[in-house]
Amino acid sequence: MKKLVLLRGAMGVGKSTFIKEHGLEPYTLSADNIRLLMESPILKDNGDYGISQKKNKEVWSLLKSLLEQKMQQGEFVVIDATHLTSDSIKSYKELSIKYRYRVYVVDFSNIPIETALAQNSLRNNYKIVPDSAIIKAYHLLETNKVPSFAEEINYKEAANIINLRPLDFSHYKKIHHIGDIHGCNTVLKEYLKDGLKEDELYIFLGDFVDRGIENAEVLNFMIRIMNKSNVLIIEGNHEQHLWKYANNEVSYSRYFEKNTKPEIEGNVEKKDIRRFYRKLLNVVYYTYHGKTIVVTHGGLPLLPENLNLISSNQLISGVGSYNTNIDKIFTNNNMDNNVYQIHGHRNFDDLPIGKYDKSFSVEGSVEFGGHLRVVTLDENGFHFIEVKNEVFKLPEHMAINDNVETLIKCLRDTDGINEKRFGNISSFNFKRNVFNKGNWDYRTIKARGLFVNTKTNEIVARGYEKFFNIGERPETELENLKDKFSFPVTAYVKENGYLGLIGYDKESDDFIFTSKSTITNEHSLWLKELFEKSIAEGNRKEVLKKLKEDNIALVFEVISNNDPHIIKYDNEKIVLLDIVKRIPKFECLDYSELINFSKKYGFLYKEKAISLNNWKEFESWYKEVTSKSYKYNGNHIEGFVISDSKEYMVKIKLNYYNRWKHLRTLKDNLSSVNLNIINDEESIDFLNWANMLSEKELSKDIVYLRDLWNQQKEL
Repeated sequence: MKKLVLLRGAMGVGKSTFIKEHGLEPYTLSADNIRLLMESPILKDNGDYGISQKKNKEVWSLLKSLLEQKMQQGEFVVIDATHLTSDSIKSYKELSIKYRYRVYVVDFSNIPIETALAQNSLRNNYKIVPDSAIIKAYHLLETNKVPSFAEEINYKEAANIINLRPLDFSHYKKIHHIGDIHGCNTVLKEYLKDGLKEDELYIFLGDFVDRGIENAEVLNFMIRIMNKSNVLIIEGNHEQHLWKYANNEVSYSRYFEKNTKPEIEGNVEKKDIRRFYRKLLNVVYYTYHGKTIVVTHGGLPLLPENLNLISSNQLISGVGSYNTNIDKIFTNNNMDNNVYQIHGHRNFDDLPIGKYDKSFSVEGSVEFGGHLRVVTLDENGFHFIEVKNEVFKLPEHMAINDNVETLIKCLRDTDGINEKRFGNISSFNFKRNVFNKGNWDYRTIKARGLFVNTKTNEIVARGYEKFFNIGERPETELENLKDKFSFPVTAYVKENGYLGLIGYDKESDDFIFTSKSTITNEHSLWLKELFEKSIAEGNRKEVLKKLKEDNIALVFEVISNNDPHIIKYDNEKIVLLDIVKRIPKFECLDYSELINFSKKYGFLYKEKAISLNNWKEFESWYKEVTSKSYKYNGNHIEGFVISDSKEYMVKIKLNYYNRWKHLRTLKDNLSSVNLNIINDEESIDFLNWANMLSEKELSKDIVYLRDLWNQQKEL
């Protein structure tokens, strides 16, 4: 946390011992240690060793540079040096103001000089200083005062500033924990319509501006109440932009500069914003009728032994990534039934406030028409409140479902998205590093098999938005799906080919055949060939007319002999998976319309496996299909795609498919595979057999090799 602790005292008084006794070595910058990094102990003319003082300028320059780096992170820092003069302490003032640090001077001057002289003589040879230096140090301590910007504390009382202890708020009738506001004043006023009650405590959890459209109103309200004794205000990650603005600096937030700044300019005084920012806390830590509660903006995985030693950056932005399920982690780590956490900032899975027993998120997407979330605490326990926000406007970059022009601009402005151009038609797809690092958001999820004519501003073909396996993402873990699913859910058989799209381009007045982010590759050609084999000439023209007039695209699973995967098929085919509207928002026709369309034009269509009406039914079915021996109607399949009543989709890959997909990877890298780390006996047998094949045989696809292996086993 943002505390700078300066130790002050003569050599030999025990400053280094104090650091060790309080476990502060990882948080300490020592001038002498830096001197020793720059130059080893030197031999003096009297035969003793000592620490060189020749590079003092370089030592202090490096120390201040390291200090500033730590301050940028909001870290708790101790400086181990003598700090004998007022000027030496004043040298930290500029940095402490810049990074909003509280400065403490831990004073050792009342330790008798005799003690310092005696302890100096017992130090390591190279650390011993002349007695005259200690006598001079005591004289300087007597004649130099600690500057008023720093708080002076006797070393015996220093534990009070090193260890953060909880405050007791049990005298309040109720405590309100108010979540991220994001410039949404109307909904805040609705919650506080009865005013602030003197016998109740109000804790605001940060992110007061940005994204909403009432930023000035929110700020002026917070400035009016910030000095009330029953109001505590926590710093969110968006407040850094306010501080920069109030100090005439560029915030480097395009959104703040373009939207929030024009709202508050002329409506909120910069001096008031500076005063408001200085009131912000990093954490509120308190007890209430036997309960212990830690409140931060970002969220922690547990209650640390000493909150002071956690950097402000982690308290504000949270531990882990934005999509870390911090509430689950805190609840699992919490061994004390009476310890709780409340935080804002993140709720990636959009889970209810009370999903977990010990950790509550009050981030409710209020700025996008969601809810202002509040957790109250009284003698009867916690209570969860949500107030719907009706006053909002989606910013341009969020309104990607509104029209194609906005969609194109948003996708082109996103680093994680590739655009491939085929004349006037562009395909937009997420980059490989997005997939590898899991950097998914509402833009990268949308950029999957999306083909747009950028001249006519029309979507010519589109497939699904990116969806995930159960357990692949925090939001698709089983326990989260229980809250995520809108029942009933339907499971469809997942065919094992590749995805192919057939759309319509008005400019050419013809079909567009696409696959794997292109319209020119062999996979697109194979799709076209199988499509033309599957449909009569007259029907072909009628389907083209339907795609044109109904503004739809066809999504197929393509099973081609040219591209075998894991599951064996006797014949090539295309299977119609969905009929998708060619609009920015993902929307497909219902299953009955898919069946009617397929039967009319002679297409195979995806098979409905089962409908499940509640979580109990789903959980039982999931346990069955994920067992090692499971087959669907006696056959091996890749898995299932599950869609709920609101078209939220996840998928399941079955055990057989996963095992042979893994074996395919091992087969392709057989020379480097360590068979000793594989536990499955059948897999070891297959790989040992494959190891005896010629290079030509080994280059065959996994379906062919599996069949050959099974045949030889039967002989």
